[in-house]
Amino acid sequence: MKNELKNFIIPMILCSCSAYTKPYIEQQWIKDGITSLESIEAGGIQHAVLIRGTNKTNPLLIYLHGFAVPMMPFAHLSYASPSDLLEQRFVVVNYDQRGAGKTARLSDRGPFTVDQYVKDAEELIETLMRRFDQKKVFLAGISWGSILGMRLIQKHPNWFYAYIAEGQAVHIPSTYKEVRRFIVSEATIEQNTKALTELHSVADPDPSQTAKEAIRSTQTLAQWADYYTQKKYHSLDLEKLFISSTFNAPEYSFFDFIATLRSTNSFTNHNTLPMLAIDLRKEVTTVSVPVYMITGEYDIMRIMGKKYFDQLKAPKKEWLELQHAGHAVSADQPSSVQAIYIDKLLREI
Repeated sequence: MKNELKNFIIPMILCSCSAYTKPYIEQQWIKDGITSLESIEAGGIQHAVLIRGTNKTNPLLIYLHGFAVPMMPFAHLSYASPSDLLEQRFVVVNYDQRGAGKTARLSDRGPFTVDQYVKDAEELIETLMRRFDQKKVFLAGISWGSILGMRLIQKHPNWFYAYIAEGQAVHIPSTYKEVRRFIVSEATIEQNTKALTELHSVADPDPSQTAKEAIRSTQTLAQWADYYTQKKYHSLDLEKLFISSTFNAPEYSFFDFIATLRSTNSFTNHNTLPMLAIDLRKEVTTVSVPVYMITGEYDIMRIMGKKYFDQLKAPKKEWLELQHAGHAVSADQPSSVQAIYIDKLLREI
């Protein structure tokens, strides 16, 4: 019995300690495509990068993930599905940003500033364009990543065919004012004294606060916003989805999983105040790249995002609001979002 347990447990531990990405099995995709989990230097540190596509000559689609939440753990949910077409149309690139996910295991070195995150992305994009011999790429910004994305397309318009945002972030303090109004309204109807008391105990997030105060404010508001969006709109529990996806992702070993969970706190500590200080309404008013902004009907970023979209000057822009979706629009409406990426972006080449 002991030997049987040993024969079972040891391989299980060894498997959990290794990370890989699932290879293609179609012969043509094996020949023409790429499925690579690797590290690439950018900004003086190594970044964990996942590159997948059935044909290496397809255009690059590079994702900038959300605040403390890498996109790479969700990749296996798509490529495991026969209905997924993104990897058949693009070379899809996900990377964990400085201080997040697998990259946090490779290096925990700063600086943790918005300028540095933009610089990291610049160097990574340049490396990928050289490697795949492409003069332009597609850029996708998810929530916090959409702040970096707008900075990048403003700075390097010649690098990008088009930019697409999911849950465009604009000015987080203003967004949280909208969030507070939503929660107060719902909590008052429900006579939820616990929610109202906790809201009363925190100020609206502001860059003038200490990091500890700002984090407490944002987390309290986010917690109750999640509670009421799930209750009112039956949205997904994003925290559970992230944890389960990361745990089951072959790209993340057990140690990567632990490091990723830990990095959510450190990333938050490093970046909450810099995030609160950003106001794209003043910083990025004009771009020279086609812009597509996807949002969910009950996305907490929707109101500020639409106001920003309306004022933004771009050669082409389109606002795409999906029903039955919240801030994590790809999780709520994956097929609709995929169709937008394919139908809209590929026309820009």
